[in-house]
Amino acid sequence: IRDRLIIKPKIPQRHLLFLFESSGHLPRLEDEIGEIADGASLFLLISTWFVIAAEKVLRRDLLRDYSEVRQFLGAKRGRIVPITSARAFYSGRIGFDCVFDDFNINTPINRLLKAAARSVSSSSALPRDLRKKAHVLHSRLTKVGDLKDNDFKVKLDRRSQYYSEAVQLAKHILSSQGRIFQIGDHIANTFLIRTPEMVEKGLREILKKQLSSVWEIVKRGVRVEGGIGFTPDLVVENASAVADIKYKILSSTWMRSDLYQIISFGTAFDAELGFVIGFKLSESSATPASLTVGNQRIASFAWEARSEIEPEVSVQLLSDQ
Repeated sequence: IRDRLIIKPKIPQRHLLFLFESSGHLPRLEDEIGEIADGASLFLLISTWFVIAAEKVLRRDLLRDYSEVRQFLGAKRGRIVPITSARAFYSGRIGFDCVFDDFNINTPINRLLKAAARSVSSSSALPRDLRKKAHVLHSRLTKVGDLKDNDFKVKLDRRSQYYSEAVQLAKHILSSQGRIFQIGDHIANTFLIRTPEMVEKGLREILKKQLSSVWEIVKRGVRVEGGIGFTPDLVVENASAVADIKYKILSSTWMRSDLYQIISFGTAFDAELGFVIGFKLSESSATPASLTVGNQRIASFAWEARSEIEPEVSVQLLSDQ
């Protein structure tokens, strides 16, 4: 029996996935094999990931190969189909029903991409912007034919290796397979989720959208004497405030390392306010109290990651804070 280490996120899955989706930042595919369960939770992530992977393929150019084509031509090419050519002749059509090999983009891997793009673009469960991008992908594959049964069996070679991520994800989409963070019976490629980075970007994108009418929120750095750089996770322009986002559950007391870091950021930016954004799992949980250090006011804000409330509610609660 193999030993298994079960790793769970610090906050409820729906809150974590909501932040992942808000970030627009996607995990990196790895070659390690794992066992995973079916589920709909990650369908949006898989679809978004597929569109990005397919766009990379198109930027590099579509792979061409020889495929069998059957076409009625005015001059002989390849092998002639005698019966249909004879029928055409006796009906007054001059030409030949020909079967020949043509070097084009109508290949199994391109048909997989086209079919998956059509599936994403027509899914009412996905965001409009994502469906629009998928529709653009599909329109750029007009010279690619419809999916054939054997296309799922296609194997990649050295020339087509850059299709790897897009093809894997296309097969998931066409098989209507989602994924959830649970062990299951299906063999799947694993992917590394750099959780803190995705949570940081997700929170920043949410606050940028929510508070855009009041402040401009960005991420940028500053260098001080000696060439040392300071880059807080969030800078509130024209409000003299900086913030650091922590993927951790806040307690009632300040963690010294977090406190020293936000003070350093505030000093480098000459900010009046420095604040730390973390998470809390219950309504009764306390967060670190505000304090003043020199000319800076230091505060903490929490994303309400309670299982009984929806992420959209947490967005409004954090924005209000």
